[in-house]
Amino acid sequence: MIDNGINTCPSRRLKIFFWIILGAFSTFFAEVIAGSTPFPFFSPLGILIVFPLYFLHTLFFFSIVWTYGKPTLGSLYAAGMLFGMYEAYLTKVVWISYSKEGPILNAGGIALFETLLLVLFWHSVLAFMLPMFIGETYLTKSRELVGLLPQWLRKRGKYLFALLLIWAGLFTSVNSPSPLISILSTFSSGALLLLLMVIWKKMGGDNYSMRQLLPGAKARKIIIVLLLLMYVGYTRLLQWDKLPGFGPQFIVWAIYAALIWLLINNIRKSGQEKMAATTVGFSWKTPFLFLLLFVLSAVIGELLHIEIVLILFSFLLIIFPGLFLLYGSVKKAVSC
Repeated sequence: MIDNGINTCPSRRLKIFFWIILGAFSTFFAEVIAGSTPFPFFSPLGILIVFPLYFLHTLFFFSIVWTYGKPTLGSLYAAGMLFGMYEAYLTKVVWISYSKEGPILNAGGIALFETLLLVLFWHSVLAFMLPMFIGETYLTKSRELVGLLPQWLRKRGKYLFALLLIWAGLFTSVNSPSPLISILSTFSSGALLLLLMVIWKKMGGDNYSMRQLLPGAKARKIIIVLLLLMYVGYTRLLQWDKLPGFGPQFIVWAIYAALIWLLINNIRKSGQEKMAATTVGFSWKTPFLFLLLFVLSAVIGELLHIEIVLILFSFLLIIFPGLFLLYGSVKKAVSC
C-alpha cells in the first residue's frame, strides 16, 4: 500500500523504512569507503553485524539530537564523536589500532592516529552527520540542517559533495584486493541506496518532516536496550583478550564523559541557534551522477596504486575539518 503523505503522522512501517535508509547510508559512508566491509548489504557479516551496528547508533543519536533540542552543527558533531567511540569497546581499535603492526603513534595506551581519524571525522562526519544531511535534504520536506550551513557552503554543496565522492572513491582502493572488488562494491552498494531512495519517493515518504519520522518513546526504549545488548555482546565476543589495563580504559572513560558533557550542553543551548530559510531542489540526475562519479573514482584509485599517498593525504585533509567542528562544538557548549 502506497503512503501518499496526506496523513499527519507517518505509519510505523514508513518510519522503520526511513530508519533503515539512514542506517544504510551510515554503513555505506563508513564501511564501503574504508573498504572494511566491501559488501555490507550482501554478506552475512554485513547484514548480521555491521549494518545493525550503524543502524542502532544512527537511530539512537538521531533520536537524542532531535527529541531534546534543535539540531545544530555542535550537537550533531558531539553525537557523532560519541558514535565513533564504539571503536573502543566494540572493536578495540582505539587501543590496538586496525593495523597488524599496531598503533602508528601510542599515547597513554591510546592509538592516537586511529582515534583522531575515526572519532573526529570518519564516524562523526561520514557515518552520522552526512547521512543526516542527505536524509533530510533528499528524503523529507524539512530543511532544519541545511539552514545551519554557511551560505557559501549551501551554494556550493553539490560541488563539494562531488569532491568528497572523488576522494571517497579513490580511498576505496586502500583496502580493496582488486579493481573488480572495488567496482562491484561501490556500484552494488550505491545502486541499493538509490533503489531505496526511489522506493521511498514512491511511497510518498518525502511528504513528511524529519521530526515526524523520529522514533517515538517506545521505539527509543527498544533502541537503547538493543544498543546496550550489542555493546555487552560485542565487547565480550570481539577480541576480549585485547582489552587493556585500567590506565587506557580510564582515558576512554574520560573521553566519554567529556563528549557526553559536550552533547548535553550543545543540546541545552540549541534553542539559541538560528536557521536560515532555504530550499533545496531535487533532480534524479544528481544521485545517479554521484554514483557514477564514485564508481569511476574507485576504478581510477585501483589503477593508480597510490594507497600510501591517499592515507597520508586523507589524514591531513580530514583532521582539520574535524578540529574545526570540535572547536565550534566546544565554543557553543561553554558560551554564556
